[in-house]
Amino acid sequence: MKQLKRKRKSNFSVQETQTLLKEITKRKEVIFSKQLNTTINVMKRMAWEEIAQCVNAVGEGEQRTGTEVKRRYLDWRALMKRKRMKANIKLVGSGFPLPSSDLDDSLTEEI
Repeated sequence: MKQLKRKRKSNFSVQETQTLLKEITKRKEVIFSKQLNTTINVMKRMAWEEIAQCVNAVGEGEQRTGTEVKRRYLDWRALMKRKRMKANIKLVGSGFPLPSSDLDDSLTEEI
């Protein structure tokens, strides 16, 4: 029996990522709430779906779900942490940090 491979979605574009981060800052009180009850969890899920709708409105790629958008944010956040760690290591080792893009710096400080 041959299994069908799942088709991969395209990567997030720069505009989709920017929209994602802007929408997260608008809803950060709900998304980053430390409370863990069912109503807060439903509100968080709805917030991620609203963010996905805004990302889909950009219309550059494929339709994204709230779960996919959340995963993209978590991956992006981990990438920014790794970049900062590398910059700190370079700073300690050589005295010169790695150049980072203005977009990365401004959005990382915002969130």
